[in-house]
Amino acid sequence: MNEKMNEKMNENESNATFTKQWRLIQLLSLSKNGLTLEEIAQKTGQNQRTIQRYFALLRENKIPLIEERDKTTGLKRYKITWSTPHFTPDELLAIYMARPFLQPMAGTSQWEAMQRAIDKIRKSFGTKLLQHLDQHGASFAKTKFGSSNYRNKGGFINDLIEAIEKRQKTVLLYTKAKENTPKPLKISPYALVYDDGSWYVIAHSHEREAIRHLKVDRISEVTLTEDTFEKPAQFSLSDHLSDSLGIFRESPDAKTHRVKILFDPFCAKTIREKHWHESERYAERPDGGVLLELRVKELGMLKRWLLSFGRHAKVLAPKELVGMIRKEVADVGKLYEE
Repeated sequence: MNEKMNEKMNENESNATFTKQWRLIQLLSLSKNGLTLEEIAQKTGQNQRTIQRYFALLRENKIPLIEERDKTTGLKRYKITWSTPHFTPDELLAIYMARPFLQPMAGTSQWEAMQRAIDKIRKSFGTKLLQHLDQHGASFAKTKFGSSNYRNKGGFINDLIEAIEKRQKTVLLYTKAKENTPKPLKISPYALVYDDGSWYVIAHSHEREAIRHLKVDRISEVTLTEDTFEKPAQFSLSDHLSDSLGIFRESPDAKTHRVKILFDPFCAKTIREKHWHESERYAERPDGGVLLELRVKELGMLKRWLLSFGRHAKVLAPKELVGMIRKEVADVGKLYEE
């Protein structure tokens, strides 16, 4: 037990050190004239001895740290100057074409970094080649139907990324799905997940003492506290989401349902083309349809998904899901009664 605790403490310390080094790399990479030790200490909140230790680690990892003496003050100034990597034309094209698919990060520091990279690519090309790239780029697009707009929430995503990296407990001003008034919610954020056009933060809620999936759209304020947390050693994001349907999942103690859905030939091809769940099993039907079997705990999201297929999908099991579908169809029918 002590050995595992020591390993976890070492992992936490290593993550914290890496985060501080990464921020130092960002700071020195963006400084054209370099910074003195005192200036770096003021901007990072680290003492000069710690910064010198980080310098040694950067050099050990072959980061191009440059040390120059200021001719006016005589003080040493530090900066990082990267040599321009050689990209083949198809690699540059791939980066350039990726812009629409990174739109969900708009407003974040990652998005700004991508824009700087794109700007450098544009400046490295001649006019005719740039025109060709723009024409080629017009052939790629990402649809926006049902997607959230995060242009005014990029700062929140930045703060959440920082809280995840530094493992800082965070207070959100959050509006729950069935409420209209935002309330403070203290969390320990573990990860960010992009699902079906929206960002969600996977976090331990100190209110419920359980892991919750919180939609970033419903956050109106993010405050990082001075308190830190330790993410459970057994927590794995991939394992956590393996039982889910997209971002939706029941508690680990919930009942597992064996679901059987019959899709007719009209939409069977669509079903075969995509991955839906880790437990999925297919059985072809003589008429060209397909029988899909799943083992899931969350039935609410499954119901909403199945209703999108209308009469082309029929639930065979379990009875609970059949009843949910029947009630929903009946309720919808009432909306159209004259």
